[in-house]
Amino acid sequence: MTPLLMIRHGLTAWNQAKKIQGRIDMPLCEDGLRAVGRWSLPEEFKDFRWLSSPLIRAVGTARLLGHEPEVETCLVEMSWGEWEGRSFPELRQVCAKELEVQ
Repeated sequence: MTPLLMIRHGLTAWNQAKKIQGRIDMPLCEDGLRAVGRWSLPEEFKDFRWLSSPLIRAVGTARLLGHEPEVETCLVEMSWGEWEGRSFPELRQVCAKELEVQ
């Protein structure tokens, strides 16, 4: 069996604002930088091969954990298109208005 450890990137300003992020290349915010700086990995994973999405928040998280990841484009986050940068309450309002027009 091949061991696998997946780590989500640290916090961004859009995560804090509860906005949909997708492929927008948002960096880690100050809170995210501090939080990742406190993370520690299980010892058995420290020498493993590191792969990362090409987005700065993912690469930055790996670097803060002491690794230079191989960027793998197929790991890029899903695109949310015109929804990126919007919150779910905002999208609910937009959808409700569109339904009223119909």
